[in-house]
Amino acid sequence: MQPDENARHQYDGAATAAERTVPDLDQFTHWAFICEASDCRWRGSPAVRNALAEAVQRQGGRRVAVVRTGCLSLCGAGPAVVTYPAGEVHLHVEPADAPEMAAQLAGGSGLKRRLVRAPQWYRDAIVSRLGYMIELLKRRAAARGRAPQPSA
Repeated sequence: MQPDENARHQYDGAATAAERTVPDLDQFTHWAFICEASDCRWRGSPAVRNALAEAVQRQGGRRVAVVRTGCLSLCGAGPAVVTYPAGEVHLHVEPADAPEMAAQLAGGSGLKRRLVRAPQWYRDAIVSRLGYMIELLKRRAAARGRAPQPSA
């Protein structure tokens, strides 16, 4: 196991089923979704996610979730991070940005130097999509937490 895996508290399926613990997703008030589709991945998004998850944990950000996601339609400008519920779009994020970004996320805002002005239609659409994704994650976590039903 890599050292940074102990620091992760994101719900991304990175650990094996035996190692994975599902946090109480209702505790999170701020979310950072990191694109890990092909272009962002090639540009280093896994390193950004790991660094941000470590920084959030080190800073005691119990209300901040770091989650990998598929394409955020920001190809060519990644690694891309979109916050929820604010819908702030951050481009060209680097692992070195993680400590400052974690501190900003805990306060409900993003990292100003990586923030871009996305059109309102994009922000509305992505916030809706990410809100739906959060609900799916919560349902999945609840289903895993249920005791198995006896077969008839």
